Amino acid sequence: MRQILFLALVLELVCCTTNTDPATAGYWVGRLKDEATRKEALQQIGKIADKTVVPDVLPYLETDNPMQPDAAYTLGQLGDASVTDKLIAAFDFSVGAGTDKYSRFKNRLNLNCARALALLKSQEAAEPLIRLATQGEDSTREGVIRALGVIKNSASVEALMQIAAADPQPYLRKISIQALGEIADAKAVPQLIKSLFVEVPGISFYNESSLALIQIGAKAVAPLIATLKRENKEIESIHLADGMPIAEGAIEGKAAFILGHLNAKEAEEPILAALIKNYKRFSEREKNPVFASVPGAVIELAYALGSLHSEKALPTLLNIFAESHPNVRSAAA
Repeated sequence: MRQILFLALVLELVCCTTNTDPATAGYWVGRLKDEATRKEALQQIGKIADKTVVPDVLPYLETDNPMQPDAAYTLGQLGDASVTDKLIAAFDFSVGAGTDKYSRFKNRLNLNCARALALLKSQEAAEPLIRLATQGEDSTREGVIRALGVIKNSASVEALMQIAAADPQPYLRKISIQALGEIADAKAVPQLIKSLFVEVPGISFYNESSLALIQIGAKAVAPLIATLKRENKEIESIHLADGMPIAEGAIEGKAAFILGHLNAKEAEEPILAALIKNYKRFSEREKNPVFASVPGAVIELAYALGSLHSEKALPTLLNIFAESHPNVRSAAA
């Protein structure tokens, strides 16, 4: 009888110490031991973000096992910067862009380590991430470049500028431009201005570059004004993919768009001068036909002056308001 009572007491104690609440990390730590529930357990532990279970998750990163990439991301979600060195040590710089199972696994591990380090805002990760941003499989590179944008370490600006300027994958150039905007370092301004105008067949980087320059803010104003005034020699020398120069009015229109969004009061007079010049060209279109870029420039320049609340522009805008072209007239209005 005593033995039965003792066994019942032991079972009661075991039941009391077993975590049965799935809203707690402890519950899911118990399920890490089972291969069938390990993936879900790592996902749930990451969502709960209880730092006390880091020691329970770390072995799944440090040993070779199918859950390494999942464990890496979970550690980032837990938010404990003490694992930074472990995540960096897990990078494989030798893996290429292969499609075999091993290469795909290692690239996924690299990607999830990068994502985790971004969640931790790890400044120490900048150097290894820069290395990974220029090698390996493209989707992994994309994640690494995004991580650099999140971490915002200025040491990565040069590498990101090189990718933005010449990477063979246009979408990685776009992602790099976005990352440069997130970092908002003035060193990137010349490349971002260039990216406003450089194109590859069928692809423009204008949207990403204009937003990045707006994110950088006041430090982009002076170079943009020089570009608007046609004093930027690098931009003036650009030829597009078809060998043609930048379309007439496009330089002034694109620069003015950004300056208007930046509320750059010092740009008022050069924008107005560019508007007068381009509208004069447009108003003579019956004698000398113009490309659509010219009315496009007039529209952007007018809107920019509106953003600057430019009273000096009123006579010119009132003149343009008499224009028969509906879009140009609307912009003046």
